[in-house]
Amino acid sequence: MSKGDEMMRKGLWFLLAIGSPLSAQTLSFERLDVPTATHPYNLEIGDLDADGRLDLAFVSQVGGTLGVAWNRGEGMFDVVEVADALARPEALALLDLDGDGALDLLVAEADEDRIRSFMNRGDGVFQDGATTEVGASPHALVVADLDQDGDGDLLVSNFRGGSLSVALNGDVGLEVVGELAAGGGTERPALADLDGNGTLDVALPTFMEGVLHLFLNDGAARFTAAESIALGSRQHIPSAGDVDGDGDRDLIVTSSGSGEVFLLGNDPAGEMDPITIDLLWETPWAAVLEDLTGDGNVDVAVAEYSGHRITVLGGDGSGGFERVGSYPVGQRPHQVVAGDLDGDGRLDLATANDADAFLTLLLSSGWPPEIGPDR
Repeated sequence: MSKGDEMMRKGLWFLLAIGSPLSAQTLSFERLDVPTATHPYNLEIGDLDADGRLDLAFVSQVGGTLGVAWNRGEGMFDVVEVADALARPEALALLDLDGDGALDLLVAEADEDRIRSFMNRGDGVFQDGATTEVGASPHALVVADLDQDGDGDLLVSNFRGGSLSVALNGDVGLEVVGELAAGGGTERPALADLDGNGTLDVALPTFMEGVLHLFLNDGAARFTAAESIALGSRQHIPSAGDVDGDGDRDLIVTSSGSGEVFLLGNDPAGEMDPITIDLLWETPWAAVLEDLTGDGNVDVAVAEYSGHRITVLGGDGSGGFERVGSYPVGQRPHQVVAGDLDGDGRLDLATANDADAFLTLLLSSGWPPEIGPDR
């Protein structure tokens, strides 16, 4: 049986249970805005100085800057500029390129069709590194071990090129070993094992087409096109996580054009009929799947670009969700990430707001709420 046939047999099933009878879930956040010199367009989260605290790295198209918000603890962040005059930086990623244990910074320069690296010395200083040529207008970066060698590799969505570059992390740095053709306006890919062979496959949304393209990984970072699924229009930043507790990573895809959010369950006995998460979304843009309510089940947080807010849906562990609340952030949140930013054991959220000169942090204050959500 071919991998494509296996993909059809296994399938992706779509699930939705908004308003199902869950126990009432509540969640509150303390908002903290971290000023930046320019409007942050994208961000990533990780411990860049090995002090046990999660830092935030971000890029801004205004001035072409790359910056880091160093987490000093107790809600204090020091924002520093790492580089400026970059050629329209649209995305970044954190990856240890030289094996020294420190996370280096990778930036997609859309106007130069390349990935530029900044090497982390481990003392808060980054030095210029190598550049890697990719497709036209690199727009999104995702790090994952694609060839199962224990090192993180890189996927690059080339927006104008309508393709996905596959770059492996080897002895000489990043090497582009393949390019996957997709529709116009390729967005950030999500990763999940879609065919049950133990390797990470790719779900690649497209902005122009509104089609989700699936590519299967043979384990050596060689990908084969499988299904193409029409989902709304103007797809953006998806996420992957196990929403139904079966051990497989499921997918969520946002569609700003149709104002819909799609949840795709990854199950061998599933169907292929798309179902939407039917709420009054205000331009859903980015999503993250994490346990935000602390009950052991995966929840959904969606950044609403024109709503200037994050909406959280609480999961019941079997694919059902209910709305927990909506929480104001800066104007036009373009990306949202999750991590414990204040060291209290709860997952917090952070957004890059591309119409405000600050990052917004939503620090979880627990449940039941001390400060209620903006409903």
